[in-house]
Amino acid sequence: MTNKKVSQLIFPSSIKTVKGGFIPDDFIMDIQDNVLYIQPLTSFSESNLNVVTTDNIYYTFTIRYNENAVQLNHIVKVEQSIFGANKQNDVFIEKTVGENIQKKILQDNDFFSRKAIRHKTTYIYLRGVYVNEDKLYIKLAFENQSNIPYDFEYVGFYIKEKKQRKNSTQEQVQLMPESIYPETIKGNVIKPKSSIVKVYTFPKFTIGQEKILLIDMIEKGGERNLSLKIDDSTILKAKKYGN
Repeated sequence: MTNKKVSQLIFPSSIKTVKGGFIPDDFIMDIQDNVLYIQPLTSFSESNLNVVTTDNIYYTFTIRYNENAVQLNHIVKVEQSIFGANKQNDVFIEKTVGENIQKKILQDNDFFSRKAIRHKTTYIYLRGVYVNEDKLYIKLAFENQSNIPYDFEYVGFYIKEKKQRKNSTQEQVQLMPESIYPETIKGNVIKPKSSIVKVYTFPKFTIGQEKILLIDMIEKGGERNLSLKIDDSTILKAKKYGN
């Protein structure tokens, strides 16, 4: 964009709202049905421009100042949107398919039985590692054999070195699950003398021989904390799920 000329963005449908990360007084903007006219009054730092059309399609753009800008007319296609009617359906379908796989894994027979860690009467069991296309699924069982309910603070996943080198700070990389199934089980509480099973979904990954996957279970308002270590060979034994 340049302050010497007006730029126009032509959308597939009428414009409902326009928001930008810039100072509004530094721009002239005008909306005519499905056309947005915009012109900066001065040079500006890189910013963003968000537009919602009347059919609830969402668009976002990065805008930059260019004194010698030539391309001033932009025809925006629905395919450039970040969210909307079609996008929402795609997300819903993807989520439904993912939950179906997680549900089936939850019901699948366990194929890891000895990967476990305990703290007196509290246990974490690795019940399986699965792969489906670009997703990796980790199935965990949590058991509470005491008479005191176990409230989860959180369950964390980290990749770290097996051994810390002398005179070095050990680094660890946190992995965030894309989804958890079931998402909550009565507030993430393990009742006395009971257990629960969850499936955690990640973008597929592997780890090196010198590293481990560390799974931390932290108790809310207590100290029954557990850390389960998973090596690279266990990850590589992931069971293929689906076609």
